[in-house]
Amino acid sequence: MNPIHGRDLARACVETAHGEPLEVVAGGPDVMTQREAAELAFDVVGKPAKLTVIPLWLGRVLVWLLAVVSRQYADLADFIVTAGKIDGLGPTVGTTSLRDYFEELKQRDRVDPQASGA
Repeated sequence: MNPIHGRDLARACVETAHGEPLEVVAGGPDVMTQREAAELAFDVVGKPAKLTVIPLWLGRVLVWLLAVVSRQYADLADFIVTAGKIDGLGPTVGTTSLRDYFEELKQRDRVDPQASGA
C-alpha cells in the first residue's frame, strides 16, 4: 500500500474535479506493507511493536460475530479484513510521508494530550 495524507488526497480531488474521471486514484510517497506501517507507528512513539496476525478466514468469522453485536463495528472490521486482501497501491500523488504524519500526531499530542483522548 501507499497511504496518502488527507490533505494530499483533497488536493488531488480538487485537481480532478473539473475533468472527466469519476474516480481519483492516488497514493502517498511511501510503499509499504500493513505490517511495516504498524511497525512505523510503534517506532515513532518509541515502543516495541506488538503485532498479532490472524488468518483472513478467522477475520471473516469475527466480522460475522461482530455483526450480531454491532453493525458499525462489523462494518469497520469488514473494511479492515477486505483491505488485508487487496493491493492498495495508487500512483504517487501525495508528498506527506506516513512517518511525517505520525510525527505530526505525536507532536500534537505533546502540545494537547486531550487531542488524542489520552
